[in-house]
Amino acid sequence: MDSDNEKDIDVDSGSVADSDQSDMSFFDFDDNEEGNIVPDSENEQETDPIQDNGPLTFLSDKQKGLNIAYEDIVSVASGRHCYRHICNNFKAQFPGILLSNLFWRAAKSFDVAGHNATMTSIKDLNIEAWKYLDKIPKPTWRRYTFNTGLKCDHVTNNCTESFNAWIGELRGEPILTLVDGPRKKFMKKMHKRYQKGCMLTSAVTPKMVGKLQRIGQASRQCELTMVSDDVFEVGDMNRSYIVNLAAKSCDCGALQISGLPCKHAALGIISKRQKLESYCEHWFSRDMYLKIYASMIHPTPDEKM
Repeated sequence: MDSDNEKDIDVDSGSVADSDQSDMSFFDFDDNEEGNIVPDSENEQETDPIQDNGPLTFLSDKQKGLNIAYEDIVSVASGRHCYRHICNNFKAQFPGILLSNLFWRAAKSFDVAGHNATMTSIKDLNIEAWKYLDKIPKPTWRRYTFNTGLKCDHVTNNCTESFNAWIGELRGEPILTLVDGPRKKFMKKMHKRYQKGCMLTSAVTPKMVGKLQRIGQASRQCELTMVSDDVFEVGDMNRSYIVNLAAKSCDCGALQISGLPCKHAALGIISKRQKLESYCEHWFSRDMYLKIYASMIHPTPDEKM
């Protein structure tokens, strides 16, 4: 992973963990005399630190029973299914490039109107394909339903594949080697990332800089009508969207879900001669990048010492 050509797992994608984003919690537990684990709290009443920590998301390949486990243990969590996994199963029953493209368009739509319009196209083309997709629980694959508190629009499980490729042959090693190998790799990676973060000059991470540049270029295709300093209407092809910069909202939904300015908001920000970085959520900032990698994994002494 030290080479620029290797696959990487990076918080530049916008999440603390691929998923993708609420404050990270750290729990302190003590063993009581009977050997049970109890929370270390000043309050006598038991508290659930996970429940108090805000939204969490599990992104999976639809493994059977997984949703039952996290719904029971972490009731505040929501689940998403990897789009590639859904698409592969979908194509197996309903082959064809057009249906596949329509599936991706419907799944990745940030607003309900765009999603419904694409689903109607699927229904007109093949009603059985429409029924297949309509049976899948909405929050697991329809992007417009994602929790806006997460500020993460990830729809694939690519991070897991990257991690599996990163640890490589270690996956087949005995348990002690399997644990110690990634530990050393993480030690090196975290320190390297922290050094990289210290040299950053932008307010957001490099990957986000590239994203914002592409968003800014896409905004040139839209038409702006100012209403006030923070509220304006943007025409985009045959639709119009209302943007409120003060509330960080746009009718397209992308701004609320991703935490980054959409092309409609970007047009107004640029017209005000302001920087797009100033309207990004703090998860994408240089400060958060440094905070994530500031901690270190301590070295362990050799067993022979």
